[in-house]
Amino acid sequence: MKMASLLTTFCIFILSTFGMTSCFEWETLPKNVVYSCVGRKVEFPWGFKADGAGLIRDIRWLFNGVFDSMMVATEAYGYFFPTTPYSQRVRQLTNGGLELSDVTLADAGNYTVEVNVEVEGSLVSHRHSALLQVGDGLMTQGGTLTASQDPVALWDSSDHQWTIRLTCGLFNFLGQPPVQVIWTTPTMATTASSGYDNGHFYLTLSSPVKGGNYTCHIPHHLLSDVCVTESNHGNHRVTSSVLVGEVEARLSLLEAEQRTLNAKLSNLSSENMELGGGLQVIQTLTDESTDNLTLYISEQLETVRKELRREVQDLRGIAQEQQGQQRLLGEQLETVRKELRTKVQDLWGVTADLLDGPCASVNHTVLSDASRAVTHGTGLLCDKSLTLGWYRFVLNGSPAVIPTQCVELRHCGTGRPYWLDLQGKELPAAGQETDARACGTGHHSNCCELQKPISVRNCGAFFVYKLTPFSKCNRAYCAQEMDS
Repeated sequence: MKMASLLTTFCIFILSTFGMTSCFEWETLPKNVVYSCVGRKVEFPWGFKADGAGLIRDIRWLFNGVFDSMMVATEAYGYFFPTTPYSQRVRQLTNGGLELSDVTLADAGNYTVEVNVEVEGSLVSHRHSALLQVGDGLMTQGGTLTASQDPVALWDSSDHQWTIRLTCGLFNFLGQPPVQVIWTTPTMATTASSGYDNGHFYLTLSSPVKGGNYTCHIPHHLLSDVCVTESNHGNHRVTSSVLVGEVEARLSLLEAEQRTLNAKLSNLSSENMELGGGLQVIQTLTDESTDNLTLYISEQLETVRKELRREVQDLRGIAQEQQGQQRLLGEQLETVRKELRTKVQDLWGVTADLLDGPCASVNHTVLSDASRAVTHGTGLLCDKSLTLGWYRFVLNGSPAVIPTQCVELRHCGTGRPYWLDLQGKELPAAGQETDARACGTGHHSNCCELQKPISVRNCGAFFVYKLTPFSKCNRAYCAQEMDS
């Protein structure tokens, strides 16, 4: 628990023969908002120092929640007295600090320490409060992460450019969460969030935007900070993805830039009209002046007009260029749409072939989790929840297979990755099936420390596998794209 090192001093000058002064000083204070999880301990590290002629009468700790307000404990004459509801759960830290154990959701609320000091027969109270927020499970709305893309481009004032913003949340912390969200880009690179705002970590994408899946996740070593543990986390991964369309994103940025240019052009035209009115006034005045003054002002006015005309032409040229880019992007978008329609037609043809093909009688389930890729590092993926049956693998929308070579430990989004050992045989031909074994990588470079039976059938355009579930986590089957 981090403490804010603050120094608050309160002194009272005692009008006596000796002119004594009594000082009270807060040495350590907790943060204004303290976080904890159900079942854990939480500390409020209040610490003070009282010097001079003051006598500490007592110390009181108070709780003010949504439904209850009560005394937590008192300290007088060196003895600590917790109240009945807290008798087994609180203890005193230093002189004013308090520790609360076995935290529950009902413990959320405002905690106050009150130090009562007697000075020359008068009682002076010193108080400080902190708010406790308690979490049970992932401290987000709905208990899961949600990644999304803002519907319109946003202006980044720090970089002076338009950006596409992706958000990951919604966290229900009263302040910024004590964790960081990491993003994985379509190129499998990892990057930290650009910032945090209104319950969301966000990532800004500037032009040119790379399309594809962007995934946000909380690093495994930080899960406990948001009240997620292995015991209550289970098979649910603290990740979420959003698909960014490259053409649509770039078009959105161009439209935002176009609106900015149009606004500048409109403002410049207004300024030009105002300047024109001023020029007429100046022209009237110059008619009443000497010829030399008239000639000088006319030259200056012509120079200004030329500069304005040049700026207007430049802005119009930029606007025309932007319009040309918009037309080009529209043509590219139409080409993409045609290609997609062709692919859909091809897929319908492939589907028709499959209905009459070698796998027409095999009911199978598609596994398309991107973290199964052999290029992916460790994670919480676990195939304990699978049922015995046939499965097909897909990565990034393309057919995938179980790799036939050893995979290193802590890859494929899991702890123990499993690969296909054909034991000297070849993959079956189209319409054929063969039995093999799935090998689980172990420690000390043991590629087949764990084994499971497996069957593989060639369906022509893809392979299906008869898989059995695992009895423990984290173990999962690996995958790689067929062309790799």
